[in-house]
Amino acid sequence: MTTSVISKLKKPYIMLLTIILLIIIALISTFAYRKTIQRKYIDNVELILNIVETDANFSYERFQLICKVWNNTILEKHDSETNQYTLNDGNFLNPKAALYNLFNDENFVKKVNAAKSRMILVQDCMDELIELWDEHKDIYPEEYEDFYNSLTNLCNAFSQIMTPTVDNPTTHILSPSQSDWMTYFLVFYDIIDQYVNCYNETAEYWDSISQKYKS
Repeated sequence: MTTSVISKLKKPYIMLLTIILLIIIALISTFAYRKTIQRKYIDNVELILNIVETDANFSYERFQLICKVWNNTILEKHDSETNQYTLNDGNFLNPKAALYNLFNDENFVKKVNAAKSRMILVQDCMDELIELWDEHKDIYPEEYEDFYNSLTNLCNAFSQIMTPTVDNPTTHILSPSQSDWMTYFLVFYDIIDQYVNCYNETAEYWDSISQKYKS
């Protein structure tokens, strides 16, 4: 058998091997790309869940401190945590003056500003999740749409919790009358209940879906 004949016989096999190799490379590239997209998705969701859980707790703590300052001023009650806001030369201030002191406290302002930054980060992560969903719907499990709706509801509830105690609390809390203050007080507890329900639902969805992404 001549060299030219052998060469002709080899060509189809070489072409076939080349095609198979290209297919394998394409599959590996596609798999790696899908994993990269899924990793972005996982990172964004877990960051959102971490922030909303942590900052919702901080917001509730701020809310409790606000209530404590208000109540201790009205009741003229001494307390090591609130005296710096409620007293002036040993005399109790009116509630709005005490809250004004709290809202302008350097440590309080620093925590509020940090919380504002994290609220922006949550929105940025949600925006990226929307982009990933629009561009790569085929990558996500079927349950994603329900999960995304649940996550959106959670972020809305989180925003409602954060707004009164973070986004200019002076506007929301230093209201013209005590009746407005009581309304704020009662509504906040309703919002807390809504947030807890949303968080539990979203966490349950994510426990199920994340296993598919990480497997």
